[in-house]
This record gives sequence, structure tokens and C-alpha cells, in this order.
Amino acid sequence: MKSRGLAWACAALLCLAAPAPAQDAGEVAAARAVFEGTRGQAVALAARVQAAEAAVLDAERRSADLEAQRGGLRAQVRAARAEMAPLLAALARLGRVPEGALLAVPPERALEAARAGQALAALTREARAQVTHLRAQMEALAALEAAAQDARAEAEADALALREQAEALKAVEAQRRAALESLEAEYAAAEAEAARAARAAQDFETLLGHLSHAPASAGGGGRLALPVAGTIVAPFGAADALDAPAQGLTLSGRAGGVVTAPAQGVVRFAGPFGAYGNLLIVEHARGHHSLLAGLGEITAVPGQA
Repeated sequence: MKSRGLAWACAALLCLAAPAPAQDAGEVAAARAVFEGTRGQAVALAARVQAAEAAVLDAERRSADLEAQRGGLRAQVRAARAEMAPLLAALARLGRVPEGALLAVPPERALEAARAGQALAALTREARAQVTHLRAQMEALAALEAAAQDARAEAEADALALREQAEALKAVEAQRRAALESLEAEYAAAEAEAARAARAAQDFETLLGHLSHAPASAGGGGRLALPVAGTIVAPFGAADALDAPAQGLTLSGRAGGVVTAPAQGVVRFAGPFGAYGNLLIVEHARGHHSLLAGLGEITAVPGQA
């Protein structure tokens, strides 16, 4: 018998170890916790982005309202100036009347003209005060509008920065999601492999049960020899990948190396057996069996001593 290409030969007494899963449930749970944490951060950051965008909209509405108010005040100033123009023109005409001309009119006309002039002057002062007040309101609104524009610019900058953070976190979330899905798929495959190994173990028990009815071997006992020249990778009883005690030896031999039975006996099974590759079962004295798996080529046949 020869070992397969860089493969290993296992001399397992009474049973074979099941294949080990690559990842355990704890690692998958840890990856899921990391992903859930990242997703929670993304959700929180998305809420902050929405709040910043809402602040931008509020600033835009505030700026638009202030601009509308300034437009209304401009219209009022224009209307006040239009009302004041005739009054200013009348005062200008009164100012151009010579003093001698006023003395030439009858006293009652002069008194009437003086009262009219006083009324025009009072109206003009009132109109000018109104214009001054409107201008002051416009200046105050201009300051508020400038502040609103600054707030809008700041809110837009905050929203942009948060959107960039959200995009970066989204990329991290995608990477961690992919890592989690890969681990979950690997763990699911490992669970399926473990289930397959359990079924294989049952098949081994069935196989050994059939072999137990075969005629007893006449071969003697004696000390067991290693079936192949190589290194013991895992001794009998060592914890395997499933953290269970190994019921056999795991050997690493040279590619193409010759594999022999560890003691005299009769070949009871020789051939492929599931995922374990080529399998050889040899019955020894007193009902003991040795199992060798992972073989590249088998030259023995059942019944051979």
C-alpha cells in the first residue's frame, strides 16, 4: 500500500476522528456582534445626517422669510418716499416765496399760508421719521439674514461631513457583512461536515458489526508497529479539532511511502469509504481491529492474511 501524494496515513485503533470545523460558533457570534455594532453606528449616523439636513432646510426657510420681509420693507420705503415727494415739493415752493410777497397778501391769507407751511413741515418730518425707521428695520433684517446664511452654510458643511462619514461607515459595514456571511457559510459547512462525520461514525460501527461475524483471525498478537515511516502528528488520546480525545494516531509520512498493517492479521475491508478516502481494516487476534485511512493506493484484498 502506498500513501497518496503528500497525503497523510492514519492508523486509528477502533475508530476514526471526525473532520474538524474551521470556525466555531463563538467566532461567528463575535463577528455577528461586530457587524451589529457597526450597523448600529450606521443607523445612528444616518439619524445625525437627517438632523443636519433638516437644519439646512430650516436655515433656508429662515433666510427666505427674512428676504421676503426685507422685500416688504423696501416696498414700504418706496411708498413713503412717494408720499413725501409732494410734501417736499410744496415746502420747496414755500421756501422760494419772497418775504415781501407774503407781506403783500391780506393778513388772513398770510396766517393761512403760515399754518399750511407748518402742517407741511410736520408731515414731512413724520414721513422722514417713517423712512428712517423703515431703513433701520431693513438693516436689522439684513443682519439677521446674514446670520441665517452663516447658519445655513455651517449646517450644509456639517451635513456634508456627516454624509462622508456615513459613506465610509457604509463601506465598513459592507465589509463586515461579507466577513460575517463568509463565517456563517463556513460554520454551516462545518456543521454539515460534523453531521456527515457522525453519520460516517455510525457507518463505521455498522461496518465493524458486520466484520465481527467473520471468522476469527488466526494471527497472533504482539507489539504494534507504526504503519508508515513518518512523524506522529497527534498521539492517541490527544484532543482533536473537536476538542474530543482522539481514538487513534495521526501520522504524517512521505508522499508515496509504503504503508503496512501494524500487526499480523486478516484484511476485512479494503477500498474507498466516504470522505476518508481509501480505507483498510485489519482484524488481529482476540477481536482487535486496526483501521488505516487516507491511503493513496491499496494492494491488499479482503481475506488476505
